[in-house]
Amino acid sequence: MKSRPHSPTTSSDEPPGQSIPPLPTSPSSTTQPNLGPEYSSILLLNARSISPHAKSSCKWKIPFISDTIPNASKSNIPILAISENWLKSYITDAQVRINNYLSFRCDRSVRKGGGTILYIHDSMPVSNESSYDDGICQAILCTLPTTSAILVNVYRPPKASSQSFAKVLRYIQDYVDPLMEKKHHEINIMGDFNYHNID
Repeated sequence: MKSRPHSPTTSSDEPPGQSIPPLPTSPSSTTQPNLGPEYSSILLLNARSISPHAKSSCKWKIPFISDTIPNASKSNIPILAISENWLKSYITDAQVRINNYLSFRCDRSVRKGGGTILYIHDSMPVSNESSYDDGICQAILCTLPTTSAILVNVYRPPKASSQSFAKVLRYIQDYVDPLMEKKHHEINIMGDFNYHNID
């Protein structure tokens, strides 16, 4: 069942705090599942808009991506993670479709910019989709049951406070913990964090 975006009441972006909240953790395990040789790559992009509007200067981006990776099973790009999609709810999934991929997105509900989207090759089953948006940070989360992998794509704007970022990390942790209690999963957290000194 698809989850509704989590939308707590927040203030506007604040200057960064002094410390970086810890990323969600998982118990160690001797079993380390992976995506397999045929699913060996995740492509991560900061798009700064993939708007399909006719007057948008960015309307070429989705057609370009779709033409560049026409066959994900051969090019080994089964997963495409895009931050700063700059989309809004009135833009349909069909308008930003990439051939042979399913899209899972979390748009920023207020203000311009932000947002995250995951494109996953349609040969890969997806479950437990969930999204987070507090008007500042966004995240889209899902699970690949056949490979026991959790995918998380996060966007944190440059002026977001550490407190705001901590909220999205707690949301991710709350998503991960029940799945890890049942079975070990490989956790893949990616995105644009806009923190200096991490790469």
